[in-house]
Amino acid sequence: MKGYKAIVPNMTDKEESTILAFLRQAREQAVDYKKNERDFGDL
Repeated sequence: MKGYKAIVPNMTDKEESTILAFLRQAREQAVDYKKNERDFGDL
């Protein structure tokens, strides 16, 4: 979060928690995508 806070120094706690939720969701989707790609390949 240091990078985000450097860009937006006045970030609220709500904004920070929203960004963290988006980052967690994106990570989960990326992991799922890689798993599906590995398991199913090009159908």
